[in-house]
Amino acid sequence: MNVKKVRLADIRPWPKNPRKVKEEDMARLKKQLAELEQHAPLLVNKNGIILGGNMRYKAMLELGWSECYVVEVDADTETKMLEYALSHNDAVGVYDERLLMEVVNEAGEFDFSKFRVEFAGGMELKDFIAQGPVAYPEKDLTQGVETANSCPKCGYRW
Repeated sequence: MNVKKVRLADIRPWPKNPRKVKEEDMARLKKQLAELEQHAPLLVNKNGIILGGNMRYKAMLELGWSECYVVEVDADTETKMLEYALSHNDAVGVYDERLLMEVVNEAGEFDFSKFRVEFAGGMELKDFIAQGPVAYPEKDLTQGVETANSCPKCGYRW
């Protein structure tokens, strides 16, 4: 992968980009870029068309940036461009709500309104934190489970 710095004037959004951004989400993205700077390159094809990062590109322009980092991919057909765009924005992971709450509680004070995490339907991180600890009912995992193994010393079965 070859990451390079380019002028924003030399790249352009993909006109068929199926993703849109709400005004409040763009404001949050601009806050993130202003504070954290660019920490992931935009994805462009050899013609300078942005396949991943169209919203960040727009935010960078609105913030007055003149350059950014990109990764160039070989996508010269509409099908390949769509594949890269979908892959770049594919939300494959899910949050472990218990662990997220633990990590956030240990993190100290910071502005939770800068982030949006996807649970069921999406939720502002600050709203997730406001819910308080996630309660999960304890389950007896031994009821109704047939096991073939047991510890000869304590009798524990698995």
